[in-house]
Amino acid sequence: MDRFKAFAKDKGADPAQIALAWLLTRPAVDLIIPGATKPDQIESNLQTLVFD
Repeated sequence: MDRFKAFAKDKGADPAQIALAWLLTRPAVDLIIPGATKPDQIESNLQTLVFD
């Protein structure tokens, strides 16, 4: 987990954003439904869409 957190930090993201971005690249995954209970979580989830 420490290596994953360091990887995310190097990319300027948090681990949840990296996980969502990875899921979006999987051909078998048609849809992801990330949970959010606060507006900042929604913004963080949306930032996932800008990763390459």
